[in-house]
Amino acid sequence: VSEIYSSMNIKVNIQDIYNHSTISELAKFLDTLDVENTDIIKKHEQAEFYPVTSAQRRIYYTVNMENNNLAYNTPFGILFKTKPDLDKLENCISKILNSHDAFKTYFVLNYGDVYQKLVDHIDFKLLRKDYKNEDFIKPFDLSKAPLIHAEFDSYEGNYLLQLDIHHIICDGSSINIFAKELCDLYN
Repeated sequence: VSEIYSSMNIKVNIQDIYNHSTISELAKFLDTLDVENTDIIKKHEQAEFYPVTSAQRRIYYTVNMENNNLAYNTPFGILFKTKPDLDKLENCISKILNSHDAFKTYFVLNYGDVYQKLVDHIDFKLLRKDYKNEDFIKPFDLSKAPLIHAEFDSYEGNYLLQLDIHHIICDGSSINIFAKELCDLYN
């Protein structure tokens, strides 16, 4: 349904798919529907500061009211069956970080309000440990990009990529997209 909408700008629902279960039936049905005029999300214009959402503002103030606040850390891991090429893995993560503005974002106070700023480029280095780091999760400094920590732990025949992205720039859906993009790039 979403693939049809994003590629053809035609709204259909699941019932339409079930009612037109072959490709030729669905194609004939789609020909009878009108294409929607949609607003395309445009790339933002260059600016020194960008506004934040109300959720980002709330997170910013909550995190800055408490030292060592980990409430908005969103850690996750990817377990490898065999040891990956760490230089390639580091390069893939770097490509992702530099291709999405969210990962180049940091937050500042300006004239009493919170704003987003972007760095031009992220110089990313993957930390590498020969043990399982139990203390991987640590507070973020929201005034410094990237708002992601990454570390590769190799221990007892296990290979674990630990990642932690601050929730102010990423939600659960974004983490799944990040993981899929990383796997696609690496493979």
